[in-house]
Amino acid sequence: SLSCIEPRISGLRTHPIPVSDGRSVVVVHIPRSHRSPHMVTRQGYDRFHIRHDKRVDTMTVDEVRDAVLKTHSIMQDTKKFLDEREAELIYDAEYKPMLFFSATPVISNEEIVETNDPSIRSIIEAPAYAPRKLWGLDSNAGGRVRPTLNGIERDSRLGNIIELFRNGHLELRLTVDKESHLLLEETYGNAREVISGLITSGYHLSFGRLLHQVRDYLGLQEDYILKMWFANIQMFTIDASISGTLKPWPKDNLEYYLSQVSHSMPVDVVVKNAADRLWQAFGCECVERDIAEHIGFEI
Repeated sequence: SLSCIEPRISGLRTHPIPVSDGRSVVVVHIPRSHRSPHMVTRQGYDRFHIRHDKRVDTMTVDEVRDAVLKTHSIMQDTKKFLDEREAELIYDAEYKPMLFFSATPVISNEEIVETNDPSIRSIIEAPAYAPRKLWGLDSNAGGRVRPTLNGIERDSRLGNIIELFRNGHLELRLTVDKESHLLLEETYGNAREVISGLITSGYHLSFGRLLHQVRDYLGLQEDYILKMWFANIQMFTIDASISGTLKPWPKDNLEYYLSQVSHSMPVDVVVKNAADRLWQAFGCECVERDIAEHIGFEI
């Protein structure tokens, strides 16, 4: 039983294939895990196992320790990469209000993207989904793909930049202004600026759909770290047509979503949860229903 594995292996699947005489062969797909070692727990039997050539043995204390340290090292490398990347983005933003989305596979020390691959360049140049062509990730946004030190990137006249790193890290950077449609013309209350709840939520879904395209093409089945945050938005608020005036954000930066996500989680569910977290930061329960339906979250 898959429930007898601790911790659970994300993406583990079984598939029975009928052969003959009413019998079946069970095919087990075991993705690479970054939460190892995994223990078999059943009716008082609690053991870690390891394969030695064609033999499966119980892991020794040293083997368990090595597996734990390897997993810890991978997560530390990923955290270090994300911390360094955040520092670079804050430095580059200077005082401009910015919105950042990123998704990082938990293999951030490996190069998995061929930057001259025409198929991956095509995905970055013209993402298949941008709701109502309003949020600037479609080919009509006027961008082109070019190489960078990190991998490849695409900019656009709407002020957004998509960058795909060689290690599979995907990033969307948005200037929070009227050209990106993220700022509204009017302000209210004691807020300095008002962020469009509709457009911001649309960017969540567009990034999620782009992420799905990239991961599907690259064949990534590892968990990934999803991070979403604003920089330099002190005293900004978000527009909520039904909920009315929401409280301004009191600090410079707002990191509203940082989570390790299983590759098997539906991407619309993940980015909708992230968008809800943003609205909750301003005192609203979640993305308003009419906005969610207008954008097209499939949850």
